[in-house]
Amino acid sequence: MRVPAYMRTGSVITSVPAALPTLSTVNQVSAINNSNVMVGDRDGVPFIYDLTTDTYTTFQVPAGYENATFTSISDNGIAVGYGQITFPNIVRDAIVYHPSLGAQPVLLRTVLAAHGIDTVSTFDGLLGTAIAISPDGNFICGWENAFVAFASGWVINFSDSLISDCYATCPQDIFDVSLTGPKVINYTVPPITCSGNPSASVVLASGLPSGSLFPIGTTLVEYNLVDTNGTILNSCSFSVVLTDNYCDPSSINNVAEPITLVNVADLNNTSSESSVLDYEDFTSIIGNVEIDSSYTATFKGLTNGNYENFFRVYVDWNQDGYFNDGDEKYDMGSVTNSTGIDTIQTTGTLSVPSSALVGLTTMRVIKNYFEYTLSPCGISSGYGQTEDYKLNVSSNPTGIDHINSTSIRIYPNPVNDVLNISNSENISSVSIYNMLGQEVLFSKMNTSSGQINVSALPKGIYLVKALVGTTINSFKISKQ
Repeated sequence: MRVPAYMRTGSVITSVPAALPTLSTVNQVSAINNSNVMVGDRDGVPFIYDLTTDTYTTFQVPAGYENATFTSISDNGIAVGYGQITFPNIVRDAIVYHPSLGAQPVLLRTVLAAHGIDTVSTFDGLLGTAIAISPDGNFICGWENAFVAFASGWVINFSDSLISDCYATCPQDIFDVSLTGPKVINYTVPPITCSGNPSASVVLASGLPSGSLFPIGTTLVEYNLVDTNGTILNSCSFSVVLTDNYCDPSSINNVAEPITLVNVADLNNTSSESSVLDYEDFTSIIGNVEIDSSYTATFKGLTNGNYENFFRVYVDWNQDGYFNDGDEKYDMGSVTNSTGIDTIQTTGTLSVPSSALVGLTTMRVIKNYFEYTLSPCGISSGYGQTEDYKLNVSSNPTGIDHINSTSIRIYPNPVNDVLNISNSENISSVSIYNMLGQEVLFSKMNTSSGQINVSALPKGIYLVKALVGTTINSFKISKQ
């Protein structure tokens, strides 16, 4: 693993920032200027790190590119680099960043167009790799979009015209999700850097003001920086992208190693082991689950040899369009050396939290080679498959789940002092939770029947979870 790092004279190597990268094995500090400001890339996105203020800032990858990096930075804070596509062929185009140009990197040829140079005379119209910028920020050089040993070089002289000393800085593009239509979006009104004209102000030129109800789709928001006479000194813009879908889990870089069985509650789907798709949409298939209940989940899949593949399940219990809440991720184990249609399978438990919303929501199953996937947005190893399903969540007035729970008896209910519990199989342990989700009592059993003293518990409703083998059976009780 390559880690972005720096070293002071006579000191130790220090990573930038302190934590290690998580997604990419190739990371770097590419350059440092005379103000101790470093640039590079980490986990596929460009960064600027100010060693003096210990400020680490990452930036968005330009639209249409898979990753980006900064290769050089001037003493007045202009960073250059390139955006890159890696498959099926490497394609690069030069990028440049300064707050006066916007809150995120822009294509260098876009800046040239704003200066009246609409055509770049390279063989494909791209500038390729920007590799360095002069300390004063005037000269940028690089080579066109071809292998460096054969590529033609180029240089641009901006003659003190690249950046402005009076500008407004718009926020980076805003991406959000709403499954229920238009949504209120708040953003920061662009701040002004304008030492030469302190009376300048920003006005909304197009789009919607902060706090407005933004529609599904992309809304361009543009602000003008104007003086007291209304003369436009500078402009900046950003996009608010509001989608009504979950993140797209498909990628042309991934190799399909199919999931062949997903069995959760009453959802039971088998699919082909010869699929060539890295994503399959099975949202027409609906499983039924109840709040405060637990379900055994079984999975199978092709591993293409003696390799280990891991299954991770995400469920959007709060129906907000994301799988990033703490109780929405479940690790379901792995399979090794499986054809996908043999008897090799893995089994886990899916527990529906008390906070789950009633109604239809999305369940995403991801099979990933070597480790659990690092993102709910698809396989991260390059080998595996993603499948989406729907779960219909309903309330559970009895609190009794549907997994081997019919043989368990809990009585009396309501209970005053002693709760009796029995089963045809050994019960490993019993946990009792209050309605805040806090464990208030735990008892090891390792027997098929026993008693639990609950006399010290305050009156109220509690959730009892009994562990039998690998299955958690849940019940609601009333303490009198």
